[in-house]
Amino acid sequence: MARRNSYEPLERSTYPRWAVVRDMHRSVLEQRLLPPGSDLYGAFVKTLAAHVDEGWQMEVFSSSHACAFCGRSGERRVITVESEDPGRPLPSRSYNFEKVI
Repeated sequence: MARRNSYEPLERSTYPRWAVVRDMHRSVLEQRLLPPGSDLYGAFVKTLAAHVDEGWQMEVFSSSHACAFCGRSGERRVITVESEDPGRPLPSRSYNFEKVI
């Protein structure tokens, strides 16, 4: 039986990545560009450590998904490493459903 390749989101990449902190409404609170070839694991851990130093408590951590949740005083945040620029506008979700006759 053939094995599936495992995806490692924190493996060095030839493409840019972003370390992103979002609130639970998915609003971007912090973002940092990680140039191609960056140590993504190190950047992820540094972002986590900075939050712990500020008093945030780690709740859920998954390096296999490059994602961590933390909380403080009833507020929650998610820390991720993302492949898409979080500052780029999202595509429009308005569709034109005009009836064609």
